[in-house]
Amino acid sequence: MKNVSLLMVALAALLMAACSGGDQQPASPEQQATADGPKKSARTYPPAPPGVVRVNLGVDPPDLDPNLCTDIPGSWVLNHLFEPLVRLDAKAQPVPAQAESWEHNEDFTEWTFHLRKDNKWQNGDPVTAGDFVYSLRRILTPATTAQYAMMVYNFVEGGQEFYDSQGTDDSKLGISAPDDYTLKIKLSGSTPYFLSILNHSAWFPLHRPTIEKYGREWIRPENYVGNGPYRFKEYRPKDKIILEKADTFWDKDTVNFQTIEFRIIIDGATEMAAFISGDLDMTGQMPTREALRWRQEPEFVLGPALAVYYVAFNTAKPPFDDPALRRALALTINRDLIVEKITRRGEKPGTGFIPWGLTMPDGRDYREIAPAYYSDPFTERVAQAKQVLKDAGYSVDGSPGKPVPRPQYLYNTDDTHKDIAENMQAVWQSVLGAEVRLQNVEWTVLLSRARAKDFEAMRSSWFGDYLDPLTFLEIFETGHGKNNVGYSNPVYDDLLAKIRTESDPQKRVEYIVEAERLLVEEDCILAPVYFYVTPVLQRLDIQDVVRIPLGGLDLTRAYRAGGVSDPNNRK
Repeated sequence: MKNVSLLMVALAALLMAACSGGDQQPASPEQQATADGPKKSARTYPPAPPGVVRVNLGVDPPDLDPNLCTDIPGSWVLNHLFEPLVRLDAKAQPVPAQAESWEHNEDFTEWTFHLRKDNKWQNGDPVTAGDFVYSLRRILTPATTAQYAMMVYNFVEGGQEFYDSQGTDDSKLGISAPDDYTLKIKLSGSTPYFLSILNHSAWFPLHRPTIEKYGREWIRPENYVGNGPYRFKEYRPKDKIILEKADTFWDKDTVNFQTIEFRIIIDGATEMAAFISGDLDMTGQMPTREALRWRQEPEFVLGPALAVYYVAFNTAKPPFDDPALRRALALTINRDLIVEKITRRGEKPGTGFIPWGLTMPDGRDYREIAPAYYSDPFTERVAQAKQVLKDAGYSVDGSPGKPVPRPQYLYNTDDTHKDIAENMQAVWQSVLGAEVRLQNVEWTVLLSRARAKDFEAMRSSWFGDYLDPLTFLEIFETGHGKNNVGYSNPVYDDLLAKIRTESDPQKRVEYIVEAERLLVEEDCILAPVYFYVTPVLQRLDIQDVVRIPLGGLDLTRAYRAGGVSDPNNRK
């Protein structure tokens, strides 16, 4: 969903293989042996507060309104405050949540969900199908200013018409509640992966009376009403978010921790110190230096992630309105060097925009089918880049022509982001004579400037929102709320429309491959750098943590072995 802070820090990252995964419990030292040698013995930590789990969120979530949340840290919090129709388990498979059962028609265009009757909003009101209808209509109303509106109206029949009418024309809208506990959703095209989409906060229900009473103030802890396993107790900006177990949750007896403390620690060294001192049970995504230092420790957990780290070029603003300059810089990123010498956590070079981890109908991973862009030897790519610039009239190696511009590259505070930015800057200067200026800003500032398109080039990242390549491609559709680069190409938009409606699996894959080629090679609106992994530290006594490839963290049924939250201690 999402841009990733630190990334994550999001685990902040927030994710793990489309779908493979596991509950991410730390393995035994024997199981965790690697090429670097066996794991070390576990260290001893001070006793943790009874019934409390403490996780580093990394940054303050920009918004805790499910219709407006766009980041992974926010999604971590919302995942515990709300109960969606379905949840994804550790293998990224859908399991019943607010919906206890469902069915669909033969071509996956009509879905019916049967809601459980034993869950309540945290003020005691029953949760009904109408609460889902209200939330989806709200996100589809332009006045809500939801960046994820397109995620809904691109799938729901009549969603585009409803949005275009400013939320007034619902004559064709495929969302209905025949009764309080039945929700029907009609889709505009065959969507067999629809259940994985429903885990995103854009599809969460909302308590209408609370929102109508408090307006934007409804997200304050004292006003907040969710339907999930935890209630919003306290928020101390730049410090922590505290959630407490909700007695209204339908499955409260399996919720083991009484309290979740989401810490907000941006600095990597401070985070590591908090973990070592026993003040944290789980870190966010670790800085490279710390990941290397800890990778033989038994608390170290390394999982795959359905995510890509990339450079975004603002195509609507000089100098990157020139495709030649975009192409030259993209060619001369030394991806192998970055993953081998800088990140060094097991990342794969970014040979495309869509990462590894998405299984196609023939059983192969998408990246096994798609071209591997920027896979030529680095020296060959440098020669290609120089020729691209010369052909566009730039002076390269003393040749006649206009000077190469001095663009600015924006990145958010983090040691690894800084190291990558400085490496790219040095390479671009050395091989192309491009004097790229670096600017470092805080995470919230980066998000704000991205939304305002106030940048020339910037560090960016994307974690998939659902288990299909379209989740990566659609963010660059004309008008999409996350299309921060100003890209608009009718050919590309037409390909996305075909991807959404094509029923022939082979043709659909062909459209996906062509759409990615436009982004990465022909129009070159971005430069993939690497595909993420998620290195984190987790105390060995913390069990049954669920992480999925889409950036999700679910502590709903986690517990501390031997502690008061351990279900095995109950009689």
